[in-house]
Amino acid sequence: MHTPRPARVKVGQCRAEALFKKQQQLHDGQQAKAEYQAELPAMQQKDSAIAALRLARDAGQKTIR
Repeated sequence: MHTPRPARVKVGQCRAEALFKKQQQLHDGQQAKAEYQAELPAMQQKDSAIAALRLARDAGQKTIR
């Protein structure tokens, strides 16, 4: 049987929209990963600074006791 033209057009449009959505999700994921990687060194530096402050605080508390 032959599918009526409007139904085939709708199927094609749905496929095109699904493909576009997948491509958009891929692009968004790549962009999010790039942003995360760009921010990573700053986050690691902050974590290191906090750890150093915590160690200094704990060392100071031990000498007071």
